[in-house]
Amino acid sequence: MTSVSEAVGSCAMLLAFRSLEEVYVRGRTVHFVGNGHRFYGNIECESVSDLRVGPLAPLEESVLGSDQEWGFQLDLTLDEDMARSGRERVRFQFADREQAAMVHQVFTDVAASVRGAAS
Repeated sequence: MTSVSEAVGSCAMLLAFRSLEEVYVRGRTVHFVGNGHRFYGNIECESVSDLRVGPLAPLEESVLGSDQEWGFQLDLTLDEDMARSGRERVRFQFADREQAAMVHQVFTDVAASVRGAAS
């Protein structure tokens, strides 16, 4: 099993999920719920000028202790007009392939919305 600090690498944050009960979007903010409807957190994409979603792929390194884990990376370019600037990188890792694919699709849809608003 890989340590969290090794897994994060150049990312600002690593979010690793064994299971999720629900993922929902309000505006361009993606919310994560699990463990008996306990709120895990969210990724706010309202103030990004660009959002890139990396490919979903099986991962060689395990942080959750699963035989096979799946993940992808987000690259967020923050909107200077919203008093935030720079880039952030978030890595997602999942024990369940279907949940990984669902969250990946959610962020792909949000990224399309961000690019559509920029046009």
